[in-house]
Amino acid sequence: MQLMSVNACRACGDDVIADRWALGYRTCTKCGERAARQVKHTIVPVPKSNYVYAHTKDDLISPYSHKGNR
Repeated sequence: MQLMSVNACRACGDDVIADRWALGYRTCTKCGERAARQVKHTIVPVPKSNYVYAHTKDDLISPYSHKGNR
C-alpha cells in the first residue's frame, strides 16, 4: 500500500511544491497549466458602464447587449 504525500496533486497525485501548496494551489504546475489552457474568457466593454468579465456565451447576450433577449 502506497501512502499519498501530504502535498499531492488532486489531478495526478504527484508532489506539489510546498510554496505553491501554501498559496492554496492543490495541483502541480503541469496539471495547473493544462487546466488553465482549457479556460476561455473575454472582457466586454459595456456602453456607459465598466468592462465586464464574460464567463459564458450567455453573458455576452444578456443583459449587456442592447439586442439581447429580454
